[in-house]
Amino acid sequence: MRHELFSNHPGLFEAVHIFHLELLVTIACARLKIPDFQGFADSFHALVGFFSKICETFNIFHIMPDGLEACLDSIRFWWYLYAQQVDKLPAEFWVTDFQRTANQHGPHQVHDLALLESVPDQKSHLTKEHIPLEKSSAWKLPLPRTSFYKSVPGFEQSNNFKGWLDISLLRSLDDEKRQILKVLQTSSRTEITDVDQL
Repeated sequence: MRHELFSNHPGLFEAVHIFHLELLVTIACARLKIPDFQGFADSFHALVGFFSKICETFNIFHIMPDGLEACLDSIRFWWYLYAQQVDKLPAEFWVTDFQRTANQHGPHQVHDLALLESVPDQKSHLTKEHIPLEKSSAWKLPLPRTSFYKSVPGFEQSNNFKGWLDISLLRSLDDEKRQILKVLQTSSRTEITDVDQL
């Protein structure tokens, strides 16, 4: 189905896979916040694996939306500090990496960049002793907001779905389907559509 979706509906293909990618980002961040370091490491590898597989399978490398790259930089940084024990990189490497996405900086990148810049010896190997989890943005700040919602009109206002309504379709619903719609809207805590007023 992926190949069919990619061939016939490339916009939908991209949206579905960005949304999947951002769900993996949210899961990884939540695991670190618990803190579940092994679960975070597993989530990090699932995230990297999913993105690599999609890029290689379909020979596309442009599906990273604005704003998400900086978020992935943070996750990779947290993985380096709190989940892996092999590579030893200097603080200045991460400073440069965060500055590369400076135009996309959110509160997490700003917070962690300030901590990184305060490390006295920028050439020293960065460890979790330099930036304990309790001082990092992963712990101190809420989960990062991903960018997918910005690309879909109406997602900015969680209670306003009127732009998506097909008025003629709603008017044609029988009483049973109108009741089902009302139950679904009530359970998802969205505004109840008064079909009689359309």
